[in-house]
Amino acid sequence: MNTRTDLRPYASAVPHTEIAHPVADPQNGASTLDLRALLALVRRNAIWIAAIVFATVLAGLVISLLLVPQYTSRATVLVEQREQQIIENGDSEPVSSPFDTQTFLNTQAEVIKSRSLALRVVDNENLTKDPAFYEAMGTEPPADASTMVLRQNAAQLVQDSIAVGYLEESRLVSIEVTTRSPELSARLANSIAQNFIESNLARKFESSTYAREYLTQQLDDARTQLAESERNLNRYARLAGLIRSPSEGAGESEAAGLSITSAGLVEVNTARSQAIANRIAAEKQWQNVASKPVLALPQVLSNPAIVELQSRKSALEAQLAQERVRKLDDHPTVVALRDQISQVESQIQSLGSSIKQSIRVNYETAVDNERALNGVVDDLRGQALDEQDKSVQYNILKRVAETNRAQYDMLLERFNELNAAAGSTANNLSLLDVAEARNLPSFPNIPLNLVAAFFLGLVFASIFVFVREFLDDRIREPDQVESKLGITLLGVVPKVPDNVEPIEELSDAKNSISEAYGVVVTNLRFLTESGVPEVLSITSSSKGEGKSLTSLAIARQLAQMGRRVIIIDADLRRPNVHTTTGLGRDKLGLPSVLVGEASLDDVTHYVEEHELYAVSGLPIPPEPTVLLGGTKLPQVIAEAREKFDHVIVDCPPLMGLSDAPLVTRQTDATIMVMSAQDQSVRGVKLALQRLNLVGTNMAGLVMTKFDPRQSATNYDYYAEYYAYEA
Repeated sequence: MNTRTDLRPYASAVPHTEIAHPVADPQNGASTLDLRALLALVRRNAIWIAAIVFATVLAGLVISLLLVPQYTSRATVLVEQREQQIIENGDSEPVSSPFDTQTFLNTQAEVIKSRSLALRVVDNENLTKDPAFYEAMGTEPPADASTMVLRQNAAQLVQDSIAVGYLEESRLVSIEVTTRSPELSARLANSIAQNFIESNLARKFESSTYAREYLTQQLDDARTQLAESERNLNRYARLAGLIRSPSEGAGESEAAGLSITSAGLVEVNTARSQAIANRIAAEKQWQNVASKPVLALPQVLSNPAIVELQSRKSALEAQLAQERVRKLDDHPTVVALRDQISQVESQIQSLGSSIKQSIRVNYETAVDNERALNGVVDDLRGQALDEQDKSVQYNILKRVAETNRAQYDMLLERFNELNAAAGSTANNLSLLDVAEARNLPSFPNIPLNLVAAFFLGLVFASIFVFVREFLDDRIREPDQVESKLGITLLGVVPKVPDNVEPIEELSDAKNSISEAYGVVVTNLRFLTESGVPEVLSITSSSKGEGKSLTSLAIARQLAQMGRRVIIIDADLRRPNVHTTTGLGRDKLGLPSVLVGEASLDDVTHYVEEHELYAVSGLPIPPEPTVLLGGTKLPQVIAEAREKFDHVIVDCPPLMGLSDAPLVTRQTDATIMVMSAQDQSVRGVKLALQRLNLVGTNMAGLVMTKFDPRQSATNYDYYAEYYAYEA
């Protein structure tokens, strides 16, 4: 019975650890556990988080109220990619790609913020010596500075107050000016926009100045060359005797610029061609009539005089025939008619011969005419060939003159276009919205600052909580017991409300406290092969962790199982068993037995309420360590082991005292009691090291005062299953 059972081989293999350690459902995943851990972290540090956030927001409010208000006014300018041309054939090209568009807008933004534009605004608004301007800018003008220095300083202030932006997918450029004066902000914004538009026009006009000056010089040179080339052309034409026809003009083809000789040759050659054609026609006509009788010619038969004579002859022949019927051939009338007919026939023959002769004369005339024109053509051809030789140099001089004229006309046209375009290009910038003075300050934005301060406070609070949690090594969760301390967790006892006595909770078997200690006892039954150790000591690292209540609860649970149980108060410095069991302070206890004044039976009292026996720690001795380290304590424990089924020893705390190791080494097993969220890992580890040094068999650890609603794990089942209410 006195042999102690070594419990350490079984400490890591007991099945009850699954009862005391609820694990996260794999189906829920790690996100649920992380969320609960975060909520628990927030609950633990709620006061610190609220204080830090409140202080940050308050500081943000104070700083915002102390800042000097700034007022912002905005003017909007529409920037077209291509300026409109009042005249055609302008030189501006559209921006063709999104990259070029972005580059174009960025360029315009830099122009608005440029020093040259700021200087124009300073000069136009007369800001150099304006006290209101410097007051609105929150500065003073340089003392004893020159006008140039004041001007540069004012321009720098204007530049610093400008903010330029533009909307995506648009050509709207906003010009924002921020000063301490709403009126000055609006005035400067409008002045910057207006000067930006005017300077854009000025740059366009000035950009063509060099081109116009260059073209002027080129025009003078071209005019001189044209005059000289035309004089050379006329001089050579006079010397060579070349006379051009009046139809020649600038820009006409070379064929149109013929000389008088060439023009005559063309006309005579045309006439000769016509004469040849006439001669061929007359010759053909004569050949057709030369061998034919006169009266067989169509020209004779169709002649009106011949036709009339033929009609007259026919009438006379008809009259002659009538007369012959009644008269003889020698009758005078018949003779007269025959004479008349002979005369008519003679007239017809004579007229026909004349017509045939005229055809011959016409043919001979055509031949003579052709012969004459051939002579003229030959003469003019010779003159034209001579003149053509002279025209080679003439044409060279003429082409030089024409080239000079074309160059002069081109330069003159380009010069006129530049002069017209210099002042005719419509500005591609236009003022869309005029800036207005706004009395609502843009800075500081108190609501925005408070929101920013709130989130900044959350950041500070998060950093504080992270550092605090990182430096805090307290054990807050049951799952941390085995991982941080390397000891078996026997059970978790929930925290009771402040207005409830924990001992009173033990009287109700269905109470959360009773159920929790029932789990502890159940785990102890499976701790060794023989069940619950016979002699069990219970200690803690410091006071107030619930070891006395744990001792009573375990003893009570064993007693209710029909075992003979005795609880001995070995905490001779702060005894508490007489209070928890209700023995009172008038009963002698363990100190009397250890000094030899009483026996174990004399100090053992039955507590009917709890159905167990108890030995108090009264009266408090002057030297508890001497008594506990003597030879009497092992004898008392051995005697209690023989008389009872289980001996529960309520030991003193470990930290700072040597009493607990003197007691625990005499027991079969020791239970460490630790208050949840109160003890650090280092403190508990030091306590366990002290017990290990004396060879104490550790049964495990009981976590007390655990608030499941402050837990980051699934231990909130305590609040549901045990019907625990805070």
